[in-house]
Formats: sequence, C-alpha cells, structure tokens
Amino acid sequence: MNEAIIEQVRHAVHELEPTAEIIPNHTRPREETRMETDWDVLVQVDGPMDDRHVDRIRNRIYEIEWQTGEVVSVIIQSRGGSIGNLQQTISSRKRSSQGGGDPDTMDRTATASDAVTIEVLNPRGDIKPPPLLVPTPRVTDLAGKTIGIYWIGKQGGNNFFEVMNEMLHQEYPETKTNRYVGKFNVPDEQAATIAKECDAVIYGVGD
Repeated sequence: MNEAIIEQVRHAVHELEPTAEIIPNHTRPREETRMETDWDVLVQVDGPMDDRHVDRIRNRIYEIEWQTGEVVSVIIQSRGGSIGNLQQTISSRKRSSQGGGDPDTMDRTATASDAVTIEVLNPRGDIKPPPLLVPTPRVTDLAGKTIGIYWIGKQGGNNFFEVMNEMLHQEYPETKTNRYVGKFNVPDEQAATIAKECDAVIYGVGD
C-alpha cells in the first residue's frame, strides 16, 4: 500500500477517532486471499465499536479511494481485539470489482464466515410466439359469392348488419349472405364451418 495513501487514511481516521492506532499491513503477500490476512490497514480504536462508528470511518476512507483510484481494505476493531474475531470492513469498490454491486446498497460489514450467492432470474420467462398464418387472398369480385356476416350479439350490431345485408343485395343481386351469431373469439369449430360455407366474412361488434 502506498505510504501517501496510508497517511491520508491515518489523517482521516484521526479526525474522527483522535486516539485510534493505524497499523499498515506491510507484510501481507498480495497473492494471499484468505479473509483474515486480506487487508491493507488495521484501525484500532478505544472503546466498543458498533455499526455507526464503523460506517463513519469507512465512509471517510471511501472518499480517499475515489480521489486516488486505489482500493483500501480496512479492518476496524476495538483496541485489544483478536485477529480471528475481527469485524472486517472491506471496501465496497473492491467487492464491486469482484462482481459485487453498488457501494451504497451492499452489506456494510462482513465476517470471515460470510458467503453471499445471488441468483438473477428473468421474470418475463421464455415465451415462444405462435406461428404466423398467411392471410387468405382477398376476394376480387363479390358477384355470385357467399358472404358471411358474423355478429357477436352486442346491442346495435344487428341493426347495422340488417342495412349492410340490404346494401349487398342491391349492389350484387346474385350475392348470397349467411348470418352467424357467436362469441367475440370465434370458436374453431364454428370458424371451420364459416370458412367452408362462405367465400368472404364480415365480422362486427356493435354499439
């Protein structure tokens, strides 16, 4: 760890805890990844440490990290605590670089036995679209054709289709019309019957 950064850490911690002792870990091998040895600075303070005290110190160290671009792994403990039972505060930026998350939303403290597994699921699922159907070719001439008129039974539709039926016969005297009443979604069986009996279909609702 750069001595200048350690000095910044010492100054920042002493502003909050004037009697704190700052101990750099000059002997930690960089390839060592065990939780109890993976730290840069040990901060020992007088009196018991709670989350509020830890957060105050850690937040000040965050500022140094962002200013220098260096990651500082810090252990904070009450003076006289043992290394094996330390409450260890590790930089959230370090966790983020290892696949963690936003520093503002991560757990504030961790112990040697902590392990977090995050599984991300897609709530949309994998839904395959239905097969596309090729539209039936349009009828080019209504003369002599059988036209189906499908009404779902909603009020007003019957009056509209009565007038349409008259207009069709006036314009195309040889045209035949078949009248159907059914559900909004035409059942498959009824749709097959209409397709068999008609050359074209007019579908309407009402109102």
